[in-house]
This record gives sequence, C-alpha cells and structure tokens, in this order.
Amino acid sequence: MALITQKQLLDNAAGMGKSIHEKKDDFDSRYFLKVATACAQEVWERFIAFGSADYTDKISSVSLSDMAKHYA
Repeated sequence: MALITQKQLLDNAAGMGKSIHEKKDDFDSRYFLKVATACAQEVWERFIAFGSADYTDKISSVSLSDMAKHYA
C-alpha cells in the first residue's frame, strides 16, 4: 500500500492552486500551505500506524547507478 496516493497528491496540488488563485492580491504562504501541512500530517499518521516512524537512521541511500544495476 502506498503511503500517499496519486489522487492525494493531485488533490493537494489542486487545493494549493485554488487557494493561491483566490488570494492572489493578498498573498500569504501560510494560507495555501495549510493544505500541504494537512497532507503531510496524514502521511505521518500512516507511518505511525504501520510502525514505520523513526527509522530514518536505518535507511541508507543508494546511488542512481547502483539502483539501475539492481533493476537491470
């Protein structure tokens, strides 16, 4: 199961775009970032629910060339 669906990302982008369009004369980033913050909170709650939170120290980075070799 994906942590965040494509629809959620599109909804997030659409909500931010709508709020920017509605408030273009009175631009305040706090207004349109509320949508992104709510989406990030939902993702974090899923990390907690699935027991995946606080494992960043156990995740190692992989170079693009190594990843390409893995899938070749």
